[in-house]
Amino acid sequence: MKLKSLKKKIFFNGSDNLLTAIILASGFSKRFNKNKLLTKINSKPLVEITLQEVCDSNFDEVVLIYREEEVKRIGLNYDVTIAYNEKAHLGMSEAVKLGVSLASDKTDGYMFFVGDQPFLSHDVINELIDAFYVDKSTILIPVCNGDKCNPVCFPVKYREELLSIFGDKGGRQVISKVKDGKRFYEIENKLFCIDIDTYDDYIKVKKLLET
Repeated sequence: MKLKSLKKKIFFNGSDNLLTAIILASGFSKRFNKNKLLTKINSKPLVEITLQEVCDSNFDEVVLIYREEEVKRIGLNYDVTIAYNEKAHLGMSEAVKLGVSLASDKTDGYMFFVGDQPFLSHDVINELIDAFYVDKSTILIPVCNGDKCNPVCFPVKYREELLSIFGDKGGRQVISKVKDGKRFYEIENKLFCIDIDTYDDYIKVKKLLET
């Protein structure tokens, strides 16, 4: 049985809005030496933690970009759009472009998730959604302890720029060219922004969960 995502409509200043979540789950995890998104935290694959929290958030649509069949299999348990990234070897940008191309033409923007944040929380995600709608013309970047992190939210006006990126830098190529059209949002939950890049990171997360 599919676990239905909560298709709750977002209302800001009385208007009905639409926002797209894009989960980038087609990387090669080169620093981890295997697909880190299938690594289990509390008996659950990292990518499934992301799927659950995103689907429990106030998004109108969710797109999952995958490369490995096991990630697809997990995604099929959720009410999301699933797409295979046949150009994954060309870098993260291909996943970004694929996700954007599949989003509704009525969307106000795209919030990108990388799938390796074990402390992701739908409550904090909803904070970011609300913050985006304060000014949906600017790029919203979360910050923890002074460090920028994911998920970043791009207004739909940057669609063509996102579809023109290349390589492994993803949306950073667009952000670097924007001077005044971006905002930063301080995350109070400092665990939220922790991600797993290496096996040492994974061990540190396990220890945090044991305390």
